Amino acid sequence: MAITIGINGFGNWEKFTYPCIRSIEKHEPDARVLVIDNHSDPPYPKDDFAQIVRVPQTSYAGMMNLVVQLSPSDWYFILNNDTTCTGEFLHLFEDFKPENNYGSRILKDEQGRRFIETWMIIFSQQSYDKIGAWDEKFLACGFEDADWGFRAEKVGVGQVKLDGFPFRHCVGDQAGTRWLTPNYGAQRGLNKDYCIEKHGHIGEIGA
Repeated sequence: MAITIGINGFGNWEKFTYPCIRSIEKHEPDARVLVIDNHSDPPYPKDDFAQIVRVPQTSYAGMMNLVVQLSPSDWYFILNNDTTCTGEFLHLFEDFKPENNYGSRILKDEQGRRFIETWMIIFSQQSYDKIGAWDEKFLACGFEDADWGFRAEKVGVGQVKLDGFPFRHCVGDQAGTRWLTPNYGAQRGLNKDYCIEKHGHIGEIGA
């Protein structure tokens, strides 16, 4: 079973990305890790454990599509760079079903439609092929996960919450990833408008 761990590297090499890589290496030294250096300034250095691929600035959706294109696998495990691995995890994939997507946090809109928040999402090639590529019209400020989750529900792909999965997210640290994006609030608003255009009323998002 081929598994690629894809990390969205949006700056913060020393603060987030490097510690994230080292935490994975500590617990899973044979893991395949692909880091997308999302036009960081300064560029990420080479790493002996993870493959670093520098690209022109892209959205989170674009990064996830790049991971699939650059490292064809049975499973893709996508992470924000502001995450930390706290234990072994590759053996858990043996119980995953390719017709499902998996994540640590599932949200829903006012219509009850569910989606996995993409600070951490696991999906199979089978699932990706059935749902289709992540929509790169979404900017780097959210709602690409809502779109993909709504599309997953429409084609019958399950969305499963993982309890106790050994990864921690630096929740609320606004010095982290997307919060550094210029015009974050405005771009997020545009993303929500585009998601509404595709899927109708969304309203408030909650757990």
